[in-house]
Amino acid sequence: MVTSMFLGSVCRRWREIAEATPRLWTSISINAHRSDMEEYVPFVAACLSRSGALPLTLAIYDHKDDYAPKAPDHNKDLVEPHKEAAPIIKVVNANSSRWKSLSIFVPISVLRQLWCDSRRAPALETLCIHAFPSDPNADFLIFNKHKTCIPSPKSLLLSSIRPHMIRIRWDNVDNVDLNNVSKLDVRAMFSCAPKMTSFSIRSLHVDNGNLLFDPIMHHALCKLNLATSWNIDEILNSITVPSLQDLSVMSLSSGLMSMISRSRPPLTHLTIRDVITVDDALIFFKETPLLTNLRLIDVLLPTNFFRLLSTTSTRAAADSEAFLPALSSLTISTALEPDWTDVADMLDTEGVEAVHATRRPLSRFVFRLIGGKLHRDSDSDEGVNPTDSPTLQRLLALKDSGLSLLIMDGRGCDLLAKGQKYIGLNDNEDE
Repeated sequence: MVTSMFLGSVCRRWREIAEATPRLWTSISINAHRSDMEEYVPFVAACLSRSGALPLTLAIYDHKDDYAPKAPDHNKDLVEPHKEAAPIIKVVNANSSRWKSLSIFVPISVLRQLWCDSRRAPALETLCIHAFPSDPNADFLIFNKHKTCIPSPKSLLLSSIRPHMIRIRWDNVDNVDLNNVSKLDVRAMFSCAPKMTSFSIRSLHVDNGNLLFDPIMHHALCKLNLATSWNIDEILNSITVPSLQDLSVMSLSSGLMSMISRSRPPLTHLTIRDVITVDDALIFFKETPLLTNLRLIDVLLPTNFFRLLSTTSTRAAADSEAFLPALSSLTISTALEPDWTDVADMLDTEGVEAVHATRRPLSRFVFRLIGGKLHRDSDSDEGVNPTDSPTLQRLLALKDSGLSLLIMDGRGCDLLAKGQKYIGLNDNEDE
């Protein structure tokens, strides 16, 4: 038996109010794999009917483990999920004209049954599809019943499903998020989604051999998130993104630097999550003179990074280009402790004549030492020695002058918080 709604146990009056309030029934999670499907289907249909004509936010899910073979030679024991899910998917399709957001986590065979069961295209804004098991060779079209009824989502998330298998109006897609797809699928996005402004690539599966891509320019892309550095350079070497403003990458690869050099975008926000070498940093940062926000997360910095930044950034040389001249916010998370004198030198502009400065002073600096301690507990001598007292006073003075300055250890303890006792900071002072 299908259990009653939780609201039914409150009181009859509140249940009547809830059932008569359409907005309460516009967001529903649906299980496509139930043992009591005969009773569950009319229950879901009743819930959907209570939403009236309002747009729907639906999440359709299944249990991945239910379809895994028990052993390599037990393929006959596999469940056929598309047959069991057919009745509930039919209910979902019947309400397709009201789809606003659709999140689907089902076996790939169930996806074949999704279509727009209406002559009117749904006002679909967000479409998320997680298919399993992954099948790069699958080749069918989702939403392929009525030729005139084609969804036009603005936001698209695809995991383990190839983009060409989704029948949508691609010229309306603004935000794309891909996971476990091929390089061909990634490359296709730059061709079929001309209005795409935000693109995230989570992971790529193995492609046989090297692929050669024709050059392509995408004028609309403003934000690019590369959560993988594996197997991506072939794509980056072929694209030009002149409008790119926000970039998040795992490393400064040759393909990435080639794309930036070729595109010359107005890049203002950059996040890097990997080892940074001095040579790569010098080459890359010279191509990003408009950069205002730099985040270096879980990185291994070169030992002279802060010294390089301070001396190069504030140096006025007629024969050299400005190094990060517009940088105003710097966030760093690393396991290596810096030379705190270099940090203070980087932040302090005292003695630098304004007419000779090649960058504006930072307005925000956040530093987090991963796995270390920057201050001493009252009964412990453990921790690292971040700086000496004169340098501490310089940092405190910079913070008091209006600089947004936060220096933390791995426990989130603030080095510059008032009342803290710091290793090496006060120990050398005369008592």
